[in-house]
Amino acid sequence: MPIDYSNQITEDQLKDVIHRALSSGGSVIWSRHFKESIKKRGYDSQDVNYILRFGKLIKSEFSQEHKNWTYRLKGITVDGSKGAVVTVIVSERAIRMITALGNV
Repeated sequence: MPIDYSNQITEDQLKDVIHRALSSGGSVIWSRHFKESIKKRGYDSQDVNYILRFGKLIKSEFSQEHKNWTYRLKGITVDGSKGAVVTVIVSERAIRMITALGNV
């Protein structure tokens, strides 16, 4: 049975989507704000991928403005710094990066 991504999903389901998005044929879309926020925090694509792959879901929140669920993942960057990213699910193989947070 297909998953309805307009509803909140579990951490395991989110990790499955992230894995597919990072795999061949998947898509990780970076918003303009996300690009600005990672630059401000000194993150690069490896740091983002590391947090996505190994981070822990710490918050799920419904955005009334955009009518979707946002997911905050907390983890560490490649160099061991604490960080977090916020993403939304576009499809079963695509995520959109919203913002990056530091020292979380």
